[in-house]
Amino acid sequence: MPDSVSKSERSRIMSHVRSSDTGLERDVRRSLCAMGVRYRLHNDLPGKPDIVIPRYHMALFVDSCFWHGCPEHGRMPSSNRDYWQSKIQRNRQRDQEVRELLDSQGWSVARIWEHDVRKDCTAALLQVFSASERLGDQREKRASSTCRENANSDNGGCRMRIVKLPDWEQARITVDARVWGSNRSSFRGWEVGEWVLMLVGTEGVVCAQVTGPAFISDEIVWEQDLYEHRVPIHVVKKLDGKDGRAAAATVRRILYESYGARYGNVLRNQSAVRDSAADEIVGELKL
Repeated sequence: MPDSVSKSERSRIMSHVRSSDTGLERDVRRSLCAMGVRYRLHNDLPGKPDIVIPRYHMALFVDSCFWHGCPEHGRMPSSNRDYWQSKIQRNRQRDQEVRELLDSQGWSVARIWEHDVRKDCTAALLQVFSASERLGDQREKRASSTCRENANSDNGGCRMRIVKLPDWEQARITVDARVWGSNRSSFRGWEVGEWVLMLVGTEGVVCAQVTGPAFISDEIVWEQDLYEHRVPIHVVKKLDGKDGRAAAATVRRILYESYGARYGNVLRNQSAVRDSAADEIVGELKL
């Protein structure tokens, strides 16, 4: 079937197609607001995601059925067909390249089709978030596997950092958000799989592992401060009550034996703990 408009008119129509802030993107943003999900628009990530959702460490793309070659609704123009086939194929190839690059940086990449937005945007987003949770679980398993491999290697035990929390309420917020945050640390040198032990005063210990690279977010998680530098974590064990107090005392004893009175600097600077101390803590807490 021939094109219903002339080539010049088709070119004029295509030149007016928006590449950002489209009606589809606005529909998605309205649904996110209704769901209480905070997001960011302006970012310098590879591929320029349409929306970034810090809570899920997610880069979200809203894909037009035409421009990204939807297998269900993507219809090729009848005029200049070879050109459009090549262009859309290149778009799909670029989508895959961007996904691989973002994934290598620890981002969860989600793409939502135009027809899903038009049919039921909220349902489509819920499906995306569910898939992101499953991906997060897989990353957490890989992080645990990495740490076990390090512990069994000839290079010593797992890397470990020990940080402080004032009370269990702050610990709960941190655990629920699955992130550790700081205002002054960009987390250089932090590695996927290493331990992060949170001393909750003298009342207990939360044992977690790093599951991805550090990132910066302006999403409000903690009431007392922003802590925009963040690293994703997975909680492995929480020790409270009598066991928690004993675990906190054990950790402080091992640190004192390794560093003397200067062990407070290790906590303040969130420095990597010496291998011998880290190995002993892992053994004592049965991690």
